[in-house]
Amino acid sequence: MKRNLRSPAAVALAIFMGGVLAAASASMVFSVRIGKADPDGPEAFLASTQCDLKTISRGSVVRARFPISNRGGRRLILVEHVEACCGQSAAARQVSLAPGESTELAVEIDPGRWDGRVSQIVRYTTNDPRLPRFSLVVTALLEPSSFDGWPQKR
Repeated sequence: MKRNLRSPAAVALAIFMGGVLAAASASMVFSVRIGKADPDGPEAFLASTQCDLKTISRGSVVRARFPISNRGGRRLILVEHVEACCGQSAAARQVSLAPGESTELAVEIDPGRWDGRVSQIVRYTTNDPRLPRFSLVVTALLEPSSFDGWPQKR
């Protein structure tokens, strides 16, 4: 039995698959670093960029720490980009690591008056051509608050 490969369904499927393949190849192209990395340049090494603190209680600020080291042959410069109100950026903090040096980057979650799942994202740029930018993501589940904002009836 022969199938009609020019039917509307076959043509639609071919167009769809072509779009999927084009999108996949475009994402692969953009995920590859363009240009040559200096073999003696800085090289940032992070074991992880995400941390789930599980369930936390209110009343104190909680910190997640991310060890980072410079495995390259030149000074590594990290710039922390802080977002202020309304999407404007605030003063950025800069960290500099000599070759072979390590430090910890901290991300804080202040439970405040929030309930449920929260996340905090801190973005960095570097002078490492292999890792020009990265984000540290911390998530947590806040214990429910006993205060609901309404006066209690007596």
